Amino acid sequence: MWTVRGILRVIAAGALGAAACRGGPVQAPARAIAAADPAPPAAAPVPADTSPPARGEQELQAAIGRDLGDARAWEELAWLYYQRSASEPGHEILAKQVVAQGLAALARSKRTSADLLVTRGLLALADGRLDGARRDFEAALQLAPHHPRALMMVGQLALETREYPRAWEVFDRLRDLRSGRRNPEVWLALGVAERGIGRHAAAEAAYQQAAALAPADPRPAFNLGLLYVARAARGDDMIAVERDQRVAREHLQRFLAQAEGDPRFVQERAAAEQLIRELTPRNDGCCRRISKELEAKAAEMAEARRISEEPERRRVLELERQVLEREAAEVEGAAGR
Repeated sequence: MWTVRGILRVIAAGALGAAACRGGPVQAPARAIAAADPAPPAAAPVPADTSPPARGEQELQAAIGRDLGDARAWEELAWLYYQRSASEPGHEILAKQVVAQGLAALARSKRTSADLLVTRGLLALADGRLDGARRDFEAALQLAPHHPRALMMVGQLALETREYPRAWEVFDRLRDLRSGRRNPEVWLALGVAERGIGRHAAAEAAYQQAAALAPADPRPAFNLGLLYVARAARGDDMIAVERDQRVAREHLQRFLAQAEGDPRFVQERAAAEQLIRELTPRNDGCCRRISKELEAKAAEMAEARRISEEPERRRVLELERQVLEREAAEVEGAAGR
């Protein structure tokens, strides 16, 4: 079993450069971008909280050396190594060792740690062990139902597997936390979950909140564009369809302007450009259909008016005929006299 002294020896021996280590997890914002189809998946999940531990490596090691039951020190050291693994792959081994040793040390006093379980889940995710990661994140939530990092990861994985009710549940919980209320990632992912369960008005409100919190982020505009594309596809009122298509184009064009040159959004830019091309002819066709429908309606109304006026026209003609006959009879009578 690893001890604090053993961990320190590993560090001293230069385990940071171990050639067998793979690259660490990506430290980037969650890419909760909806897909162009009606069931939007999320992109690869990553932790939302990447803030560094409050204490440095040596201070944390010293704290653990003084007290093996110092849960917070184990948690901070594991997170520190996990974060470093993004740029220095060898730290992945150290993070795993610290997590295992910390959980074992806490278990001796019949305790455990939600933080360490979340870090272990992230390490499992980096290894491609999705089931193990999900178990750790869910176990962390059992211990701490409002753990922000655990909620974010459970929600992202639920979006990945299109379990939208579960995703909505955890992101709704995150939204109520002080840390989540001002986090655009939370609102963006919540919007994807809302759209996934068919609440389009709520999805639009969530995307708008994400845009308000991060005005330069192109993702809300992309998701709003897709939302209006879906609304237009479901509509049966031609005027409303035309309006939704116009709004969809505006959001997608805003996305293209904001995402220009950004290598993260190559596929989304291609999708947005294709949708704009498809929407424009459809919009023109819609106008032509509306014009033809109006012409047909006008002709129908004119015919109905003609039919309704026909009896009156005949009555007037009959009166005119009778007047003419009387006038003719009077002329003949006058001539006979």
